[in-house]
Amino acid sequence: NTVINGIGRKNSHCFSLCNIVMDLDMHAKMHEYDRHEMINEFVWYFERDLVSAGLVPPPNMYHYTGRGLQIWWSLQETSAKLAFVYRDLIRYFALIIKQLLTDHPELEQYIDIDTDSSKRLSGLFRLVNTYNSHTGLKTNFEILHDSHYDINELKTSLEANDVVAAYLEGK
Repeated sequence: NTVINGIGRKNSHCFSLCNIVMDLDMHAKMHEYDRHEMINEFVWYFERDLVSAGLVPPPNMYHYTGRGLQIWWSLQETSAKLAFVYRDLIRYFALIIKQLLTDHPELEQYIDIDTDSSKRLSGLFRLVNTYNSHTGLKTNFEILHDSHYDINELKTSLEANDVVAAYLEGK
C-alpha cells in the first residue's frame, strides 16, 4: 500500500490500498525440511479446499518467507478511505483460514495467522528473494496470476462464504 511521500509509514499516512497480504508464521522449532513440507501441505489444502471449491478467490502470489507463508491478493488501487473494507477483508480471510486450520489440526498446532501485521495499512512485508535472518533461508515466491481484484467485489464474494456469513450473522 502506498503512503504520502516523505512523512513516514503510519496508517494515517496511507494514500492507497494495493494489496491484501495474509501473513502466516511457524514459530515452532523444527527442521527446515519439515517446515517446508508443512507449508506445502497447507498450500495444497488451501488450494483444494478453498480456492478450487470457489470459497476464496485465487491469490495472486504465494511468498515462502523462510519461516512461514504470505498469501497476496492484488487490488485495483483504491483510496485509503476504504480502510474499513480492507480491515473487513483481513478479518474474513483470517476466519476462513482459521477454519481451514481447525479442519487440519496437524497444521493448526504449528501455523499462526499474524493478523496484526496483515491489517497494518502501511506495513512492510519481507521482500521476495531476500534472506530471512531468523532462519538464514532465502525466500522464494510463486506468482499465480496478475489480475487485480475490486475491493468491494472481493468483500461481497467473501461474505458469501459460510464461515464469514456465520460470523456476520452472530455479530
